[in-house]
Amino acid sequence: MRFFSLIIATINRVEPLEHLLISLINQSFKDFDVIIVDQNLDNRLDPVLVKFNLLNITHLKSEKGLSKARNLGILNSKSNFVVYPDDDCWYEPDLLLQIYKQITENNLDGITCVARDENKNLTLIPFINYECFVTKNKVWLQAISFTIFVKRYDDIIFDEDLGLGTNTKYIACEETDYLLKILKEKHAKIKFSPSLFVYHPKPLLEEVPTWKIYGYSLAIGLMHKRYEYSIYKKVKLILRPFSGMILMCLIFKPGKAKFYWYSVKGRLIGMLS
Repeated sequence: MRFFSLIIATINRVEPLEHLLISLINQSFKDFDVIIVDQNLDNRLDPVLVKFNLLNITHLKSEKGLSKARNLGILNSKSNFVVYPDDDCWYEPDLLLQIYKQITENNLDGITCVARDENKNLTLIPFINYECFVTKNKVWLQAISFTIFVKRYDDIIFDEDLGLGTNTKYIACEETDYLLKILKEKHAKIKFSPSLFVYHPKPLLEEVPTWKIYGYSLAIGLMHKRYEYSIYKKVKLILRPFSGMILMCLIFKPGKAKFYWYSVKGRLIGMLS
């Protein structure tokens, strides 16, 4: 049994996946295996994976759906802890060693960390800047799927109605739902460590299509309903993007104003669904 299983759901990416696998070859900590859940319809990954026979790789094929792919990975994992790298992220050589030490030395059920771009700037969400335990109220600023290193629970999996590739409109928050279930049902002790990080490319706001913004926001609203967040939290959830929309209108940036409008609309409908 390995300590970590790195479950990588992948589709339509070859070179970024190869970059990730190179970073895994270079890890100083070696007690892990890699489960590639391949959602490509062809065999494009075969010539890539044969280059990495030094890694303990299991190559699985899956239908489309990020949560479905990760659940297939969990089903095939025998490790103590599971990790969910995106197929375009990459690691510093000592990351897994540092995560291992923190988990074992502090008897933790998991670690989350931050995301940084190639210039080491924080990216994707405004992570909080101090070490603390992951909680229901803070989880939104403590984790993204690929920054989660958590104990494997056979009875807790991803909601397949959430995440990219689902047949629903809720195309995000599968990892938040997953963490919240672990916190609620297992009373897990998971620490957020902002000194640790995973590299991930920084997306440009203007490149995110409106349908994706809306789907993300629907899922955020749904999570606030499902986990019974306070009225204060729900109102704050709506007011923040609404304020951003007004500001962008005042400074004549309609593109960014539209981003905030779809955030307001999606969050509100998600909470009322």
